[in-house]
Amino acid sequence: YSEVAEIVSTKLGGKSLTKRDINIVDSTGAEIRLTLWGDRASAPTKWEELPIIAVKSVKVGEFGGRSLSSLNNTVLSINPQVQEAFDLYQWRSQFPGGRIPDDVVVSLSSGMGERTTETFDKRKSISSLRDDGLGLSDKADYVTIKATVNYIKHDNDPWYAACTTPGCNKKVVENFGGGYRCEKCDKTIDNCIRRYILSLTLADDTGNAWFSIFNDEAVKLLGHTADELHNLKMEGLNDMYEEIFAKANFQTFVIKARVKQENVNGDMRMKNTVFKLDKVDYVSESKFMLEAINKYN
Repeated sequence: YSEVAEIVSTKLGGKSLTKRDINIVDSTGAEIRLTLWGDRASAPTKWEELPIIAVKSVKVGEFGGRSLSSLNNTVLSINPQVQEAFDLYQWRSQFPGGRIPDDVVVSLSSGMGERTTETFDKRKSISSLRDDGLGLSDKADYVTIKATVNYIKHDNDPWYAACTTPGCNKKVVENFGGGYRCEKCDKTIDNCIRRYILSLTLADDTGNAWFSIFNDEAVKLLGHTADELHNLKMEGLNDMYEEIFAKANFQTFVIKARVKQENVNGDMRMKNTVFKLDKVDYVSESKFMLEAINKYN
């Protein structure tokens, strides 16, 4: 975000206006600049705390890329108590300090430093995760790779029972007398929701590696919620259960991942975590490849 600025509008006869630019990003990694005017710009909002916002009725600009601008009837809500905000907060929490790294972000607006568009030549291969020494520094590395799923571990239930309180999602324990206990919320709830923690191997033409993938992206991969798969097991429909994992294998995705060496019970291990998974858009892939080839001409 920028500090409040005063500008003089020639269109309004030299009237002085107050503005503030903030950069906003959602769980797709897309970033856009939002310009706030007047009282919204000067309001004592603690932008340094990186709040979740919801905004309605803004002007969309297309000069030099997309941008947003507030209007007189714009509605701006800070940290709204809605499920979408809780989901976004949960997604953001996977990054240290809740700050989304530049490598994750693809900008839709101009004038935002090097955050422009993803390019083909910035992608990594599976083997380069090891060969380039990624994840060995104090900070995690964030990479984009194109890879194929070739194994999903599911000999044990690949999910956990989670609290249903919006914004919580912490593990709960089933009580003997019924219900589930959430220590974070310090209460007992009637039901739980199951959330994925999947371990899978991804492969490309250079090798393969283990990755972790969590609930929202795992639902995209499998096409079913963890509760739906749990119900299949409880009903004894094991063939249908296994078929879902079989169908998910050998699909190719463009993946954004976090790579970091971590201490696991005194043993240093490389942890690869998928935080965004998209099916390959072959039109975009062809465009990326042509742009990469043209750089050599």
